[in-house]
Amino acid sequence: MAYRVITQMVPLLSSLVLAACATDPGAEGDDAESVDTDGPADTDGPDASTDPDDPDVSGSDGPDDPTEPLAACRDLPGADTWIQGPPVESQAESTDARMRAAGELTWPLALDLLRSHPSSKTASIANSPASMYIALGLAYGRHNPGQCGERIAEVMRYPELDDDLHNTLGASAATLESRALPAEEGTEPLDISLRQSTWSFETDIDESAEPTGYQALYGASPHSFTGDREHARDVINCVIEEQSKGLLVDFLPEGDPAGDTTAYDVNVSYLAAPWISAMSDTPVEFHYEDGTTQAVDGFGNYLTSLALYEGEAFTTVTVPFRGNTLQFFAVLPPQEFEGGIDAFTESLDEAALATAREEAISMQADFSMPKVDIASETIDYNNDDDGLGFECEPFTLRKVLHGAAVQLDEKGIKAAAATVVEEWGDGEPEPQATIDLDRPFLFFVYDRETQFVLYSGRHAPDAG
Repeated sequence: MAYRVITQMVPLLSSLVLAACATDPGAEGDDAESVDTDGPADTDGPDASTDPDDPDVSGSDGPDDPTEPLAACRDLPGADTWIQGPPVESQAESTDARMRAAGELTWPLALDLLRSHPSSKTASIANSPASMYIALGLAYGRHNPGQCGERIAEVMRYPELDDDLHNTLGASAATLESRALPAEEGTEPLDISLRQSTWSFETDIDESAEPTGYQALYGASPHSFTGDREHARDVINCVIEEQSKGLLVDFLPEGDPAGDTTAYDVNVSYLAAPWISAMSDTPVEFHYEDGTTQAVDGFGNYLTSLALYEGEAFTTVTVPFRGNTLQFFAVLPPQEFEGGIDAFTESLDEAALATAREEAISMQADFSMPKVDIASETIDYNNDDDGLGFECEPFTLRKVLHGAAVQLDEKGIKAAAATVVEEWGDGEPEPQATIDLDRPFLFFVYDRETQFVLYSGRHAPDAG
C-alpha cells in the first residue's frame, strides 16, 4: 500500500531566544568593556540580501509600504528611534562532524530544561534547546573573553570555543534551514527558518553598516532602539510576532527591556511541515499518573511509517516528517514504572537516548497518540529553583526567560517557543505492531543528520 501524504501544511514549530545584556553599575575593569553590540571586528560581513519577503528587510517605500512585513511594527508609537540594519546571510563554515558534535550536546540541554521545571510545577511543558543553544552562542561571543563567556560555554557544554564555535553554530543554523522542501503535486512544502539579530539600546547603528565579527558568522542583523523602553518592548514583540508568523504574541513581559539593559541577542526559528504519513482522528485510552484511564481525542494511522525501540528502561517511537530528516521522537516509561514522569526523566541520559535512536527498528505500525495542546508558560531558568546556573561576576545573566506552546494533531505539529536571557484494510499489508502513546511521555523534535534538538517537551496532563 502506498502511503498517503498529508496535503495540508501546518505551522510546525516556532521558537524565539533572546539574550539580553545589562551592565552592572558597579562593574569595573576589562569585563565591563566587553559588552560590544557588534562583536569583535575581525570578520567581514556578507553582502546584504534584498529579498522583499524577508521579515528582516525594510521595504523600499519605507514604513508606509503595505508590502513591507514589518510595516505595522514601524507604525507603533516610539518606533521612530528604531534603526534596522541590513539583513545578513551567514558565511560560517564547519564540517558535518563538528555540527553533529554540537547537535548531540543539545540532548543533555533538553533533559536539563525538563528536569529544572518538573511536572509538580507544570504538568506539560515544551522547550527549544536549539534556539537557546544558538542565541546563547551569540551571548557567549558578546562576553568572550570574560567570566560570563566562560560560564555560558560551560553551562551550554559547547564543544568548541571562540570563532570555531561561532562557525559551527552559524553553519548549523544554515544547515537546518536547508531542510526546506518545495511544494510538489499532492504535498505541501516544508518551511524552516532560523533568524538571528542583535539589538542595542544605548548606541545608534549605521543602517548601511555591514555586520562585524560573530554577527556575520551567525547571520545576525543589527538593530538599535534608543527611545523609551516600553516602546522598545512593543516593537520587539511586534517583530517577534511577525517573524514567528503570528505564533508568538506579546512574549516579552512588561518591564523588559529594563532601564539598564544594553543589548539583546535574538534567535527566532520557525518550522512548518506535514507528517510523512497521513493521520486521522482516533480516540486514545490515556492512562494518567493518578491511575485513572480516560478516552481522549487522539490521532493516528493504521499503517504508519515509524521506528520502534523497546528496552527494559523505556520505549521510544520515532515518526518522521516529510523528507524523513526531521523526526518526532517520543520516549515512554514502562507500563508499571513507579515514581511518575519526573522520576522517569531523572533516570534518562543522553547516551541511552542515542542508543535508542540508533537501534530503533523501522516498521509499519498501527499508531495512535493523544492530541497535545501545551500552552506557553514563561519561566526564568536562571532563578534559584529553576536555574541552569549562569551566574558570573562582575556581570551576571539576570534572567533566562523561556516559554513554548505546542500543539500536535492529525495535521501535524504547531508550536511556538521563546527564551529571554537578561544580564545583570483489504488486500493491504498488516501492521507489524500496535503502538499507542497512552501514558505520559517525553518528546523531542530533532534533525537526524546534525542531531540538533529543535524542540523538546513533556506531555503529562492532569486527569479531569
